Amino acid sequence: MRAWRNPDLIRLRTLRSLAAALAALAALAALAALAASPPAAACSICGCDPSVGSLGVERPARSALRFSLETRYLTKESGADDDAEGGKDARTQLRLQYAPLAPLVLQLEVPFFLFKQHFGTAGARDFSTTGLGDLQLSLEGQVRAAAMDQAQDGSKDPDSGGTLG
Repeated sequence: MRAWRNPDLIRLRTLRSLAAALAALAALAALAALAASPPAAACSICGCDPSVGSLGVERPARSALRFSLETRYLTKESGADDDAEGGKDARTQLRLQYAPLAPLVLQLEVPFFLFKQHFGTAGARDFSTTGLGDLQLSLEGQVRAAAMDQAQDGSKDPDSGGTLG
C-alpha cells in the first residue's frame, strides 16, 4: 500500500495538523487577551519587600561581611483639587550583614532622612524633618540549613542520621 493511501498515516497527519491549528489558535487567543487587558499599576512607595534588598537575595557566606548603601527619592500625591496632599523625601539607607555561622545572619539597617516633608491640603508644608530614622537590628537563621546541605551532598539523612542511598 502506498504511503499516501495508508489510513494510519492519514490520521497521524490530520492529528498533527489539528494540533498545530489548536496551538496557533491558543497563541492568537493569548495575544488577544494581552492586547485587550487594561494597564496594571502597583504601589512601590514603601519598598516593603525585605527579601530583595540592595544586598540581593542570596545569603552571605560564613564570616562574610556585606555592605550596601541605597538612596531613594520619593514624591507622592493623593487626593484631587482642594483635597490634594502630598509629600517628598530623600532617604539614604546603610545595610550591614554579617554571618557569624553559615545558617545565621545578623543585619543592621541605618536609615537617614536627608529631608522628609509633608504638604497639606492648602499646599503649604506642614511637616518637615531630617536626621536619623529608626535603626533596625535583625537576626535571621535557617534551622535546618546545615542538615539540608548535608542531605544535598549525599552524606547523611537529616531525619534519621543514616546515610542516603
